[in-house]
Parts: sequence; structure tokens; C-alpha cells
Amino acid sequence: MATCALLVRTFFNPSIRLDGYGYYAPLASLVFDGDVDLRNEFAHASAFMRDAYFLRPDGSAVDPFAVGAAVLWAPAVVATRAFDGEVRRRDPARPSTTRAGSPGFRPRYLRAIAVTSALEALVGCVLLFVALRRWTGTSAGAAGAVAATLGTPLVYYALAQPSYAHAASFLASSAWVLAVVRDRERRVPWVVLGALWGFVALVRWQDAVLGLLLAPRLWHEISTYRAQPVRWARSLVMFVGAALVAFAPQLWFWNEVYGAPFVYTHAGFMQWSSPQVMAFLASTWHGAFVYSPVFLLGFIGIAFVPERGLRFALWGAVLLEIYACAAAGDWWGGGGFSARRLTSVAPLAGI
Repeated sequence: MATCALLVRTFFNPSIRLDGYGYYAPLASLVFDGDVDLRNEFAHASAFMRDAYFLRPDGSAVDPFAVGAAVLWAPAVVATRAFDGEVRRRDPARPSTTRAGSPGFRPRYLRAIAVTSALEALVGCVLLFVALRRWTGTSAGAAGAVAATLGTPLVYYALAQPSYAHAASFLASSAWVLAVVRDRERRVPWVVLGALWGFVALVRWQDAVLGLLLAPRLWHEISTYRAQPVRWARSLVMFVGAALVAFAPQLWFWNEVYGAPFVYTHAGFMQWSSPQVMAFLASTWHGAFVYSPVFLLGFIGIAFVPERGLRFALWGAVLLEIYACAAAGDWWGGGGFSARRLTSVAPLAGI
């Protein structure tokens, strides 16, 4: 509780740091400039971030980060702007420059995204509790939800670094877990499952591996293919179509910034052939199991999931997430806290 109190002090004076510029810049540019020319937004970032991630040698700006967090922040930022009498529309005759700033980085807007991130974490915790309660009962479900919230990097990124996307990824993953749990009891429509999966990927692309949790349902559907091929094909089209619609903001943004709807923005950063798995999990330098032992307990506990298909799907999703995180050029998470990129599988540890 003392740690949470200290984090709350930071929460009331929010700032955007490092990766946060990449997550917030697209929203600030659209709301305040009406375009996706991100140069004046990145003028607020440090020279290191601009040179390493955002600015090309020709002076144009790119953004390798996902836009899902910005989509979730958008209602709060737009509402705040509606009541901000000091904001003036950008003069179309004055193009953005790397020296010009953006009014979207004023304190009132940073507080708007901070409050939204905190609410995302809270709603994610509630959704996870609802999912776990259906399996285990109220007390055990509450214990799992609280452990996944307070025993992982989530609480730090919900309060101390709200400009990152980890609160949003926890919310998306919790909603996905709830849908999967509900689907075991009563079939959830394919269009809903597809939209939720697309939303999970919109927030953080690597979290698309959580789609493995749907493997038991897909296996059952495939087994009925010969008996009902038209129905099976229709279900597949609805699932994929809904996922693409949910992921469409990212495709649009890539097309506007990179000139193509499908791009790989982390070339050179991901070391797929040499993942630092042991260091990522056990190093005293932000190791996942050292800083957040709940991950270790939770991943081991998956062994007690009674349904074999779902049990293997959960382990498969966890292993793929660990592999992707350990293959990152900064497997320790840069200047972050603990194995921050595993926040998306905190709901799985809660199970």
C-alpha cells in the first residue's frame, strides 16, 4: 500500500517519457493538427528518441509504435479539448516543423491520458475478476485478479508511467480472457471474438499470439468442416473480417506514415535467432521472475487448468510472449520496471 501511495503522487503530476511519445503522438497530431505529420509532436521528445526511433535522415517522421493506446485515450483527449478555450486551430498555411510544439502536450491533456490509463487498469482488473469468478468462485477469483494487478508491472504503468500502453494491453487481454472463459460455457459469436482479438493486436501487435486461447474452439469447428462447410466458412469470414475491422486504425496509420498498410517497423531491433530467455526471466536486471514472482507462480499454476486443450493453449501463448520479449534488443525493457512487456499475459498468470 505504501508503494501504491508513492506511485499515486507521481500519477497527479503525469508526464510523457520515452516510448510514450510514440504512443501519444498520432492522437495529438490528429486532434490538434488534423494530420499525421508527427514532426511537431516529436519536438517534445528527447534528441535520443527522435534520432533513434522517430526521424528519418530526410527529416520526415515515422512511428514504430502501435496506435491502440491512442484509440482508447481519444475520447478523454477530445473531451478535454472541447472545454479548452486556449487551444486555437492550427493555421493550414503554417506547416508543422520539428521546432514547433503541440498544444496536446499541455498538462491538462497529460492528466486526461493518465486518468484514462488508470481506469483501463481498473476495468481490466474487474473483467479479469469476472472471468476468474466463473471458474473458481468469488474469493479465489478476487485473489487472482488482485495478484495479477498488484503483483505485476501493471500498477506501476497505470500510475507512474501512464503514457505507455501496458494498462491498455492488460485491459485488452482481460477482455479476451473473459470472452474465452465465457465461450466455454456458451458460444460467443465469431464476430465478437474476432473484434476482441483484433483489439488485442491493435494495442500491442505481439499480443496477437493470445489468439491461441481460441485454439480449442477452432479445433472443434474444424472437426465439423465436412458436415457443415458453408457454416464453417461463414464463421471464419466473420472472425477474420471483424479482426481486420478492429485492427483497421493501425493499417490506416501505417499506410499514411509508411506508405503501405502492412509494414515491419522493428527491423534490426528484434533478435529472433538469439533470444535472451534466461536473462529475461531470471536476471537481477529487471528479470520477470525476480521482480514479479507472481508470473512464475501463475505460469506454473496453468498446470491445474482442467481442460487439456485450453491448458496447452495458455502455455503456448505464454511461451510465445516470453520468446518475443526475450528477443527484443532491449530484453530488459529499457528504462522500464520489471518485465513490463509481460503485462499483457498478467491475466493468464491470474488464472
